[in-house]
Amino acid sequence: MESSFHWSSSVECVLIPQDGIERIWPIAASFLEKATNRTKKIDLDSLRECADKGLMQIWIAYDPEEDGILSAAATEIVDYVSGLKSLRIMLLGGLEIERWQSSIATIEEWACDQGCSL
Repeated sequence: MESSFHWSSSVECVLIPQDGIERIWPIAASFLEKATNRTKKIDLDSLRECADKGLMQIWIAYDPEEDGILSAAATEIVDYVSGLKSLRIMLLGGLEIERWQSSIATIEEWACDQGCSL
């Protein structure tokens, strides 16, 4: 028997502006906390400080039809001695990855717009 349930295909990925970090932080932190505990490269307080200063970016993937956030990511632009730049996804956490994994392309597009190489 085929299920009548289907996932919404309207998941969007958005960069949170610096002045919006405070408002979205409780939700983003809930997705990123497990990743910070696992990697030990950065803790939540340091991540928040870097995002507030514009040194790192916070992204969310959400479904506007369901009004629900599915994931959060923290990125940073890295400048190399060679003159090249790249975007590093430092942390990523979420639910139902099959629904939002393709939205990572939005982050890649933004990185290219910032002068990052692939």
